[in-house]
Amino acid sequence: ALVQNSQMFTASGLTPNTTYSFQVAAVNSSDDVGPYSSPLDINTVPPTIDAVGNVKVEVLNETAVAVMWDAVQSDEEVSKYTVYYSQSSGSKRQQNDGSRDFPADATSGVIGGLVTGVEYQFQVTMTLLFNGVEFEGNRSLVDSDSTVTPAYPPQVTVHPV
Repeated sequence: ALVQNSQMFTASGLTPNTTYSFQVAAVNSSDDVGPYSSPLDINTVPPTIDAVGNVKVEVLNETAVAVMWDAVQSDEEVSKYTVYYSQSSGSKRQQNDGSRDFPADATSGVIGGLVTGVEYQFQVTMTLLFNGVEFEGNRSLVDSDSTVTPAYPPQVTVHPV
């Protein structure tokens, strides 16, 4: 960009968490360009993405749960929400750990294929789109509302009166 009679230039519309290289050269009144300065590499800061809050999990049956969360308000375009699930530390790890993406307008989703009787922890992230590049936020906190154990329905015995 050509900046006249100035010692300052502001670059806007840059992508977060990206390196840009800048050089400066003088131009005289005859439009002759002098030598360019050495490149100066500048890193833009990563975007600040609020963590998803109020994550709650409800057991639907012995192998599936519904995960619910509050939508996060953002000035940038929300690309998707991702639900991460993992077996709690006391369980056999990594057999059914995974994640599932949900659309940007979702505030809940169903996760199936879980192992009956195994405790799982669930976390949710929001991914934003900045200039065509996706950036994922921090995972939500794990607490008692986001930790469940899918189990068979309780057995009910009916006794005649």
